Amino acid sequence: MLRSSGSVKRSVSLQERAFEEIYRRYWLKLFQVAWQKTGNREAAEELVQNLFVRIWERREKLILRVSLKSYLYGAIRYLIIRFLRDQLVSSRHLAAIQHALPESEEAVEDQLLFRELNSSVEASIKKLPGRSRTIFELSRTRHFSNKQIAGQLNISEKTVEYHLTKSLRLLRVHLKDFVTVFATLLLMGC
Repeated sequence: MLRSSGSVKRSVSLQERAFEEIYRRYWLKLFQVAWQKTGNREAAEELVQNLFVRIWERREKLILRVSLKSYLYGAIRYLIIRFLRDQLVSSRHLAAIQHALPESEEAVEDQLLFRELNSSVEASIKKLPGRSRTIFELSRTRHFSNKQIAGQLNISEKTVEYHLTKSLRLLRVHLKDFVTVFATLLLMGC
């Protein structure tokens, strides 16, 4: 549990320090587990970052019934399993789509898919809240590091990480619907 007693200002400071200590102590270990299991550095970073964002967001309600270490390792294992399951489902859908398309039409369909997906990504980015959108664009289109973004916007690196994780989560939700509908249409032969 990350709650503490006392004044609100003091409580926030204690919560932040406790969270920073947990982050500092466990981030690398959890990242190594996620990287080993997924084989994908970016996915491992995102999984661990998502875990810490969720902990921070739920800090007021979070009550641990096991040790912190057990909770963290159990939570990252759950996120890894969910990630691997989603990857398996996505690869099955992609294989089914590729198998259903005749060879000569495949290149044209790929171009159409790419254009449509690109348009959807751009539209989804425009739907992001202002600060998150700015941080996301600096990171993904201008390739700024989190440290550079934090310096430019005069915010902490943790705030940058929070906004990037939030943006990726929102984009995943927006694009998941697009991909599901589009895949269904392709499988039905529309």
